[in-house]
Amino acid sequence: MKYRIIELINKKHEESNGSSGISLVDLTSILNTNFSELKNTLSEMHKEKTIKVRKGINGFLIFKK
Repeated sequence: MKYRIIELINKKHEESNGSSGISLVDLTSILNTNFSELKNTLSEMHKEKTIKVRKGINGFLIFKK
């Protein structure tokens, strides 16, 4: 799952030239998973410093580190 998340974040990064992250809602729907499973994986990735999280206008966004 981590590889797929990184792939989706990189895709969003390239499309927006790094100015926009991917939302938790988008990740949940694209990966067809539940929020709690995704949250655990994202927390682990954040501790590993693979991703960074920022608060956006409509919620949290996941960015490439």
